[in-house]
This record gives sequence, structure tokens and C-alpha cells, in this order.
Amino acid sequence: MEQQNSENCSPQSINIDNNGDTKSSTKEDFKFTGLLSLEDLRSKQIHFIKERNWEQFHPPRNVLIAMVGEVGELAEIFQWKGEVTEGLPEFSEAERKHVGEELSDVLLYLLDLSHQCKIDLPYHVQKKIFSDKVKRLNPHNSENLDNSSEQPLKDDAPFSFSSSSTFEDLRKKWIELIKNGTQVRSPRNILLALVCEVGKLSEIFQWKGEVSHGLPELTGKECDTVADKISHVLLYLLELSYRCHIDLPTVAQDKMTANAQKYSVEKSYGKANKYTDYQ
Repeated sequence: MEQQNSENCSPQSINIDNNGDTKSSTKEDFKFTGLLSLEDLRSKQIHFIKERNWEQFHPPRNVLIAMVGEVGELAEIFQWKGEVTEGLPEFSEAERKHVGEELSDVLLYLLDLSHQCKIDLPYHVQKKIFSDKVKRLNPHNSENLDNSSEQPLKDDAPFSFSSSSTFEDLRKKWIELIKNGTQVRSPRNILLALVCEVGKLSEIFQWKGEVSHGLPELTGKECDTVADKISHVLLYLLELSYRCHIDLPTVAQDKMTANAQKYSVEKSYGKANKYTDYQ
């Protein structure tokens, strides 16, 4: 996407409408497009994995490590930039595209990890937003918040997210909640917050050895902590995309299309090779 600056130097991103006309989105009105829900993308990603017989390669810790690697690749883009402006006007078109690709990779692994852990991600994210809102409104009277987990599934029940909340629904709720805070929420600050939460999530698994689908080896309290940290990761991922003016659900779908071309079913079925091995 081409970046432009308005007369008052507020960052803008360029979107293209259905008629092919360009429209600028300022900091105040940037939002995610489309009605894609987390469940829509989770379903597509899991179908992609099953179609290639990759479930054998996707126990929770494998997926977590893959996500950690993608977070590192995302951080690498920003490491020598110094502070950058919201909307990334300092970035080239190629750099912005790269940011979108890495944000997408982190998101797809996060959805996969939630599925492998049987964590109802949109449920826990909305629960987190609600509890934070109550604490901000009445910080001295939050003892009665509901800390219960979602209804557990039977072992043989197919897993899915319970909510149809869209990416834009969750982004809007989170930004509304934190907009009057005192922190400087620049892109690199949010990136570091994301890295921190991924580290906390990894710490839960570090001495567990391999764990099974649904985390039967973990205690209820540990599972609640996993759900909480996964929710934090998603919220910071949504916010970082917003601060960078990257339309996360759109670029994630584009990345899935590209992945399907790189990893054809015929060539990659039952294999864990990198796509370059099939070229």
C-alpha cells in the first residue's frame, strides 16, 4: 500500500473500494474491513491442515514454537527502525507488505494453537475486555468478576469457537477500552508488549514436555492461564495491526491463499518440509 501524509501530518493508509477508487484512512477512522470472524478463519486454517494430513505435526508445543518464530520475524522488521509513526509512513510498500505477512503468520498460528489447546479464543478475549472494563470503572470492587471457564467439550465433540465476533468487533471494543490510557501505545511499544505475552505463554509450557490436544496434562488453573495469555496475544496483535494500519483479516486471507499455492495437497500431503523443497 502506498503511504501518504495529509497537511497536518497525520498518517494515512490507502484502501481501494469496490469501484477501484482510492480512499484514505486516517488514524481516527482506520478499521478492519469485511465481516470475517475468528471462527471463519479458524475453520479455514484447520481445514488447510487436515487436508494435507498435517495434524500429526501440530501438537500444542510445536505450534507454539512455530508462532514464537513468526513473532521473531515480525520483530526483526522493526528492530533497527527506531520509533515509527502510527500508520508506518516511514516504511516502504515492500516493508508494509512484509509486516502484513508476518502479522498474518502469527495470527494463523495463534488460531491453530487455540484449536489444539481447545481454547475458545473469542469467548476468552471478550471476557478479558469485560473484566478490564469493570476494573477500570471500579478498581476497588472487582472481586465478583466471573472467573469460570467456558463449558468443557466432550472428548469426541468437534471443536469450534462459540462466538461469531468479527475481527473488527474485537478491535473496536479493545481500542475503545484503552483509548484514554496513559501509556504511549506506539507500534514498537505494542510489538514489545506482544513479545512479552508470547514469552509468558511459552513459560507455561517450557517444562511440561509434549502435551496432547486439549491439554489434558494441565490443571484447570493452568488451562485458564493459557487462555488468558492467548487472549492477551490476540489483543496486542489486533492493536499492532491497527497501529500499523494493516487490515489484518484481509491480509490473513491473502496469506492463506498464498500458502495454498506454496503447499499443494499433492506435494505436501503428510510432509513437514518447507515449500522451497517442492519447487
